[in-house]
Amino acid sequence: GMAWVEFQRVIRIKEQGKNRVVGDIGIGYPGGWNPFNLNYSPEEYADKQLQEIKHCRLAMIAAFGLICQNYNSGTDVISQLAPAFAAPEYAAKAGYFLPQGI
Repeated sequence: GMAWVEFQRVIRIKEQGKNRVVGDIGIGYPGGWNPFNLNYSPEEYADKQLQEIKHCRLAMIAAFGLICQNYNSGTDVISQLAPAFAAPEYAAKAGYFLPQGI
């Protein structure tokens, strides 16, 4: 399983030696994995990169909030999130707290 995949990865890295480009996993240019064949213009691509950074930062802040709440209240993450999914009227209000432009 996973051990075989890691073993193959190490073999490929050693075969490439010092000429290896970081991020190139042997499927074309670095970052060339495009399973849905999306063709963005350079402006759209830059916009998508910015959106990804914004979403990741928002997710990191949310995860940090869950950790802090767990530390202060002693309840685990599942117990914190379960009521939001059980009552749709609470889940709908979550949209009010999302920053504009995301």
